[in-house]
Amino acid sequence: MSGLGSIFRQTKSVFRRCYSLNVHNLKRRSVIKHRGKLCNVEETPVLRARGRGGGLVTLSLRDLVNGSRFQATFNGTENVEVSEITWSHKLFLYSDSDNVVLMDPETYDQEEVPASRVPHVEFLAADMKIDVAHCDGELVEVQIPSYVEVEVGDAPEIDRQSTASLSGKRAILKNGAPLNVPAFVRNGDKVLVKLLGAKPEYVSRA
Repeated sequence: MSGLGSIFRQTKSVFRRCYSLNVHNLKRRSVIKHRGKLCNVEETPVLRARGRGGGLVTLSLRDLVNGSRFQATFNGTENVEVSEITWSHKLFLYSDSDNVVLMDPETYDQEEVPASRVPHVEFLAADMKIDVAHCDGELVEVQIPSYVEVEVGDAPEIDRQSTASLSGKRAILKNGAPLNVPAFVRNGDKVLVKLLGAKPEYVSRA
């Protein structure tokens, strides 16, 4: 993969020592210890009630061990323990129905990550650069490239004079993933796909 297809998030390795922080100041993706469990903050803290004592703050959390999601309410003056997060760069090797196998490019150590924790796993390609975050040995997050270059496998021809051409068409990429593309995209074209959201989006022909 070349050009924009090899772009990935430039994330430095980050080491945060455990420290105490007011719940109002937590950010999305912070990792806290709640009732003895490591939890990822899924959304920005929400102030539910104002008043004396700082009001009440609701956090949307995800248990890093079992993956369960839940909400917890805190007093607005309350502090929580924020835990250390470590980012590292990996290379994608291969995947199966259950796991994605990554390799440290310096030590060659391999790590298995549950496929369910990797976004848009069907777009991974050999030697793709992946960023992985851990906290106290638990997987926090996997970041794949923001944009990838993929070849179109099947893009049915449509009449460009028809109204259907204005909304594009559904193509099947070489990796088997479906993608809505403009009418002019043909079989064998390479396209740039954005993977930042929940759904892959066509950007342009590569």
